[in-house]
Amino acid sequence: MFGEIVCSRRDLIVFRRLVLVLTVLFMLTIAFVQVNAEAAWARRITTVGLVYVTTYHNRLINAQASVAQLQQFLDTVHWEPRRQYSFLRDVMHNSVRPADGYVNTPLGFGYGSCGASTLLNKLVQTAMFRDKDDQEKPLFKTVMIWTWRGDRTYGKYGATIYVDPTGKHTRDYVWQLNPEYDGPPPLMTTHFDMQNETVMISAHYGNWSGQASAESSTSSPTQTVITF
Repeated sequence: MFGEIVCSRRDLIVFRRLVLVLTVLFMLTIAFVQVNAEAAWARRITTVGLVYVTTYHNRLINAQASVAQLQQFLDTVHWEPRRQYSFLRDVMHNSVRPADGYVNTPLGFGYGSCGASTLLNKLVQTAMFRDKDDQEKPLFKTVMIWTWRGDRTYGKYGATIYVDPTGKHTRDYVWQLNPEYDGPPPLMTTHFDMQNETVMISAHYGNWSGQASAESSTSSPTQTVITF
């Protein structure tokens, strides 16, 4: 019986991954990113996701709340070269409030919110662009990270965040746009699937194509990277 339960759990994880991939492909078919024709940047999309392998009571509720705050930030941010962005300051506004959707868990209030910082970190570590020198370079750079190890959902991308009113144990995630990137500002969207226990984030930005005309630039093929 135990073997049947394990197999069933694995099948469920495979199904969730399949649903996540299909969701990404659907979003990519309807997504359109206008590129900067004068600068000859072609479209590029990187999508990463997490499949929640293990959960505890209310973990997903807090994860969804933090992802919603991340999306609010992404909808309004104006990316500036060399500016450092703080997850606690810019995304969570240095608080974990019930008004923002956070609830208590067996591990403490707001636990599970690291899902959003981890998702973002996975994108930061994954998204690449082709520069004018024809070299692949990271779109973003990590400035500070408190790594989280041992969580099967987060894998090697775990990024701890913790708001401590005293400031003694605060854990933040800080990142910035690569100063070498001068293409179209990245446009980023998230999708949280509570039913299938998955979450993903997509970044739409530019690859240097070396084609100056508007016709050749906008007709350049979209390069897509999907990682789960």
